[in-house]
Amino acid sequence: MGRLLVPIERVRSNGMNLLIYILIVLIIVGVALYIINMIPMDSRIQQIARVVVVVALLIWLLSLIGFGVDGCDLHHRVIVR
Repeated sequence: MGRLLVPIERVRSNGMNLLIYILIVLIIVGVALYIINMIPMDSRIQQIARVVVVVALLIWLLSLIGFGVDGCDLHHRVIVR
């Protein structure tokens, strides 16, 4: 399955759709963090993986509200599967 890129303005146009979209992403990130904790690996690697996931989530959330990272196209598009 390919990814579908949707302009962020279209997602922002309907507040309820945006909240549902954010909720789904937060659930997926929560499951990813749970899986990272369940995989037997060194605790230092787990810590790094958790930090990477949380930082990516924060950058994505900031891009949704308009604080995009300079040089990135994150604030113009949202990836929908």
